[in-house]
Amino acid sequence: HSQQDYELVLFTIREKYEQEIISLNKKLQNIQQNLQEKNVEINELRIQLKVIYKNNEKALSERIETINHLNEQLHDCQQKIF
Repeated sequence: HSQQDYELVLFTIREKYEQEIISLNKKLQNIQQNLQEKNVEINELRIQLKVIYKNNEKALSERIETINHLNEQLHDCQQKIF
């Protein structure tokens, strides 16, 4: 009788922990999938940031070029006046 009780307790404990392991594995898979999705999202945002940075650099360069050109024109006009 005692051996059967012992085996039943062992079986019950084993079942409980096996179910817990299955549950934890599912949670782990979900977390890993979420992490993978976040990493993809981060990489996409990095790419967007690089594009925005390059566009801003280009726009800044064009503005500097325009300012320099206008300064040259102003200088030429001032020299013609004086």
